[in-house]
Amino acid sequence: MSWFNRRRYVIHLPIDPKASDLYLVEFPKSGITWLSTIMANLALLQSGMPQSATFFNVSQYIPDIQCSNRNIGERTYHTPPFRMIKSHSEYNPYYLHSIYMARHPVSVMRSYYTFLLEHGKIFRSIEVFLQDKHVGIPAWKRHVNSWMTAENQSCRMHLVRYEDIVIDPFRELTDININLGLGFDDANIKLAIQRSESNQMKKSEELFSRRNPRYKLSFVKGQRIFFPQVLRDHITLTCQAELTLLGYESHHSKD
Repeated sequence: MSWFNRRRYVIHLPIDPKASDLYLVEFPKSGITWLSTIMANLALLQSGMPQSATFFNVSQYIPDIQCSNRNIGERTYHTPPFRMIKSHSEYNPYYLHSIYMARHPVSVMRSYYTFLLEHGKIFRSIEVFLQDKHVGIPAWKRHVNSWMTAENQSCRMHLVRYEDIVIDPFRELTDININLGLGFDDANIKLAIQRSESNQMKKSEELFSRRNPRYKLSFVKGQRIFFPQVLRDHITLTCQAELTLLGYESHHSKD
């Protein structure tokens, strides 16, 4: 592997990568903050610690590789016995253990477009945003394909869809627990899910916002720009191959 190709992967690794690290990966706005909150609460409960994961502190338990300057440090819980790290990276052969969080592209595009507008990004139109190769449909397709078609079988991956967690979070977290051999108790899984429900996360963000005058966003269940049906149909049709890879039925369109 050339130095240039290796560098594109290394910039998405901790300064001190460990073979045991577990990466929670998504294309932006696919729900990884919710999953990270659940997993952080699970780790704290299973470790017998009194803390809870909040909007303020979740990154202390599951750091974001893009926001931490790659300085992850040691885990702050006892169980599981490895670090959990959030990432938006495309497929990375150095991610030996990963949970890949997918979400229907209609929902992703609406949420991401709103998020970028809140951050001051300006697009001439929604259509221009959707065609943008860095943040729009091409970027989502590239991200999904990189993970779903990678041939390196030594890199373990567990796929979870946002919509499935919405429908039955206990089943999805139980599958993660069993597949990854985490050893979490069922009671702790149920309690972690309760602590991480959307209304709880919304209250946590509202408290954070009241105590941080600089914070002007609405990250959890914020307002989203309306996409007309013709755009939703266009996104679904354009992403049909990737939706099939992810196991979505052809008629399954979440918004």
